[in-house]
Amino acid sequence: LPLAIHVLCEMFFDSNFAESDVISERGVILDEIDMYEDTPEDVAGERLVSGCFPGALGRPVLGRAASLNKQTGEGLRAFKDAHYAPERIVVAVSGSFADEDIARLAERFGAMPASAAPRFAKCAYAPHFTLRKKATEQNQLVLGFPGPCINGDDRFAMQLFSGILGGNASSRLLQSLREKNGLCYSIYTYTAPFEDTGLFAVAAATGKEAEDKALRLISEELRRIRDEGVTAEEFDRSRRQII
Repeated sequence: LPLAIHVLCEMFFDSNFAESDVISERGVILDEIDMYEDTPEDVAGERLVSGCFPGALGRPVLGRAASLNKQTGEGLRAFKDAHYAPERIVVAVSGSFADEDIARLAERFGAMPASAAPRFAKCAYAPHFTLRKKATEQNQLVLGFPGPCINGDDRFAMQLFSGILGGNASSRLLQSLREKNGLCYSIYTYTAPFEDTGLFAVAAATGKEAEDKALRLISEELRRIRDEGVTAEEFDRSRRQII
């Protein structure tokens, strides 16, 4: 453990940020962006987030070639110094350790000077429609709705709701669109919670000829669960699955 602590602290405090490493990693990320572009499902989800959360939150996680090409080793070091402030760092230890191991960590990280972490403007969900034409076998549909933030009181209820609506093989959307009507192979729901806002989404891949009917059935299921609620059996099944 002392050796592991030494290595991790060396990585954290004394990284070189060598320019040659920056160039090498930039090439890896640019290839990853290209790979991401070849996955229509991911592109559709990212387009929705970029529209619903204009500003920093909606920007692509991988970045863009124009911004990546500007990065330098010195710039990365400055970013690390600005954002990795003591108030934002958590050191977690699990397993077999002694008091002196914790003391060693506390001494090392406790020597960091206090600094004010950058503050970001609050973000909120905004309705948005986006369309991208791409030559694919199936159309990718993502319907977004406001969702709870990452620490919201209703985040656990949203987990259960998502499971019942589109989170497993017995969920309403999968049973209706895939099993009963054969309109799509893939349909599911997911949540994307952030610090001060969130997104709930229904995603589906369907053929062009089935798209209108699929959208209609999705809308019907959303209205039905809104108006009629869920059954006790659905509720218990979703809770057991999450547990």
